[in-house]
Amino acid sequence: RQATVTVLDYLLRLGHTKIGYIGGREYVDGETPIRDEREAAFYEYLYVKGLYDSRYIWIGAFTAEDGYRLMKEAVSGGDLPTAFFIASDSMAIGALRALHEAGIAVPEEAAIVGFNDIPTAAFLHPPLSTVKVYTEFMGETAVELLIERLTTKRAICKKVVVPTELVIRSSSEGNEKGSGR
Repeated sequence: RQATVTVLDYLLRLGHTKIGYIGGREYVDGETPIRDEREAAFYEYLYVKGLYDSRYIWIGAFTAEDGYRLMKEAVSGGDLPTAFFIASDSMAIGALRALHEAGIAVPEEAAIVGFNDIPTAAFLHPPLSTVKVYTEFMGETAVELLIERLTTKRAICKKVVVPTELVIRSSSEGNEKGSGR
């Protein structure tokens, strides 16, 4: 949730007020959707600020193919947001290709921020701004919690919040500011 707020604060500071969201859904037993905190925080934050617009939301699967397909839908809709928060870097890679094929300059016409900071993100054109998630640390922490729980027989739950970091690259803030903001 906090990572989403950080991204939206950043995009608003850049002057964006038309912010789109491209995200994915995962399901339990193939039927029941799992709540995505990024999507929920996106809605709540922009709704409170009076900037939420359901026309700027596209949901599919967490794949590059769906990122591509959903961005093509966004582009064909005509009223393109000036910035996008995309729920995974894989989806952002597909979205960047769709924008490139449509001749839409990133970040001048559409700024992009992804999520995960996969190693490829820094080598895209333009390099992808993204939220770094410390997945190795998350794994280490999970193992430590499991060992601690087994050795102490702790009966109550423990919640650990692992911080994230917004990594700014050229896909959201280039040398030239866009005029469509």
